[in-house]
Amino acid sequence: MFELATTDAASHMVSYHQAVDQAICQAKQSLNVVMDRTQWQDHNLFMVSLVYQNRAISLY
Repeated sequence: MFELATTDAASHMVSYHQAVDQAICQAKQSLNVVMDRTQWQDHNLFMVSLVYQNRAISLY
């Protein structure tokens, strides 16, 4: 049996904010912000992400 590690929402948000802060502080050039809109069934989804090291970090 595998045991899943449990983390609370507060510690997850701290690591998330640290990743965003690191991306912004270490940027030696302009930062890329990506916007995406997707229609899924009757929902309109909108995402804004910061691109850092070929990864998208969701902002909104």
